[in-house]
Amino acid sequence: MFHLSGFSRVGASLLSSVGLQEFITPDLESYKAVMLKCATNEEWFRPRARQLADNRFTSPLFDSKRWVRNLEVALCHIVLKGGKDNDVLVEENSALHDSAL
Repeated sequence: MFHLSGFSRVGASLLSSVGLQEFITPDLESYKAVMLKCATNEEWFRPRARQLADNRFTSPLFDSKRWVRNLEVALCHIVLKGGKDNDVLVEENSALHDSAL
């Protein structure tokens, strides 16, 4: 098992959200190998680039309006609770989500 830094976890989460888990690597050498494959094997790279482009229209990662609404819901919740909640989980279609704005 390898250790992921905070940045690595964010990157892995972003890649997972668009279905590109094969770009998540355990170390720098593996990352270099994947990038070399991207640069030298167009047949391998092209479908993955297309998948990313297609996901712009369906993935929550690219839905900035939804992201802003969820952030606003979380901030409203924090303000309503007087800043006492350290952890806020915003679940769409929940009472918190419906009542915050």
